[in-house]
Amino acid sequence: MIPYKYKIYWFEDNEPWLESEREKLHANFDGIEFEINPHKNADNLDQINDQTEIDLILMDYNLLNIQGNEIIEALRDKNILCNIVFYSQDTTFADTLNEKSGVFTTARTNVGSELAKFVTEHQIIIENVSTLRGKFITGAVDLDEQLNDIICAYLKSPKEYFLKENIIQKEFFNTMNKYKTVKNIGDELLKELDEELAVLADGEEKEQIKKEKQKLIKTKNVLAKYDTEIIQVRNTLAHSRHDVDLAGNHIFVNKAQRNVIYLINENWIRLKLNHLTNHSVNLDILKSFL
Repeated sequence: MIPYKYKIYWFEDNEPWLESEREKLHANFDGIEFEINPHKNADNLDQINDQTEIDLILMDYNLLNIQGNEIIEALRDKNILCNIVFYSQDTTFADTLNEKSGVFTTARTNVGSELAKFVTEHQIIIENVSTLRGKFITGAVDLDEQLNDIICAYLKSPKEYFLKENIIQKEFFNTMNKYKTVKNIGDELLKELDEELAVLADGEEKEQIKKEKQKLIKTKNVLAKYDTEIIQVRNTLAHSRHDVDLAGNHIFVNKAQRNVIYLINENWIRLKLNHLTNHSVNLDILKSFL
């Protein structure tokens, strides 16, 4: 199995309870490393940025002095797109959160179970490098469906029509062309916002449009990496095989040229799996503009 250290940011002000949950986690997953960054209040969210290595955010909903949706928005605006789990004694707070990719809610008593589930599912992926490759390729297929959804939403046509007419499956409308189409949609949406700003007088509505424009620009910046982070990696993995070199390193080797493509280690796994989550969340954000 490939060594992996889980990096978790945990926002909780009850230190004895957090320490108890941490001990249970180590007991349940003996031999697995956890780097838990505890914080007593949500103000420390400012310490996290898009360069932070992070697998999961856990947060006591009662620590928030603003709405959970605003926290999610603030994190996504900074391109922090990892999974977030909110929890509380009273789970009715879940009704106040908008349904979004990568956001989960649970009762305080179930936090340990949710964390164990996250680690267990992740371990299944990385225990078998072939499974890891399959996970990425399957995730890329799911992202392809999100591209389909955005295109259909922009054209205001039901996906069933595109499937029936065999448009989505046609060779000329492959993943790269879908991606280029979605990029063009982003450009058109930005153009529409600029046109609105040009005719609006200064005021609250114009300021809101400016915020929307900045949000869209950040979304487009993440989308610009889709080719290198998703399409190219998926295509490369599809034509590679797993091997172990003389030093015991796990590697992916090109089937035809037999050269090493990727050295598989903790950083590679975190980066690639995070790319799947990040782009899924980002495509959801783009779709929200339609």
